[in-house]
Amino acid sequence: MKQCVYCSQQIARVDSTRDHVPSKCFLEKPYPKNLLTVTACQDCNASFKVAEEYAATFLGFLFPTGQNEPLKGLDKVLHSNSRLDDQLVSELKIENFPNCSRIYLEPCEDKLRLVFLKNAKGHIHCFDLINRSLTAVQFRHFQLIGLSSLSRNRLLGFDAFWNVLQVGVYRYRILLGKYLVVQSVLRENLFSEVTFDFNSQHRR
Repeated sequence: MKQCVYCSQQIARVDSTRDHVPSKCFLEKPYPKNLLTVTACQDCNASFKVAEEYAATFLGFLFPTGQNEPLKGLDKVLHSNSRLDDQLVSELKIENFPNCSRIYLEPCEDKLRLVFLKNAKGHIHCFDLINRSLTAVQFRHFQLIGLSSLSRNRLLGFDAFWNVLQVGVYRYRILLGKYLVVQSVLRENLFSEVTFDFNSQHRR
């Protein structure tokens, strides 16, 4: 028997799948040779598909000049998925100023949270830090553009403490203290942080 990293369910080998950590939609081709996979049940793996598709499309709006292969297929995704297209159109907002207007996308936090939470649990498992499931108590994400150099340095700290999967594309780190915190930076712009309650958990 194997155990699903995400829901902790015991599953038979024939019912297990392998899931990439982080989601491939966050990376560029060619993918890193050291891209890890974790054991996931079929239900969890399937549940991530819609959220990851949404995240890839959201990133297409956020980084329109990116060279990421999933972002190149943005139009294809929207044309083939009318439901996703309709959702993104409904999330477009207009902000009016005296001399101009700004159109921006207000994302679905639940879908983004699911993908970032999935990646965080995968990173924790790959470092073999816990022996049972954790409960996320906080999630936040924001863009680094606009932060002062001092604020950015305070938030990100020293580069030596980060695990870089693709330079300039994706890096992450795990912080252990009163809480277990997983942080990631996407394209040196989108910062995310998932905080887990670590008090009732045990390190191996």
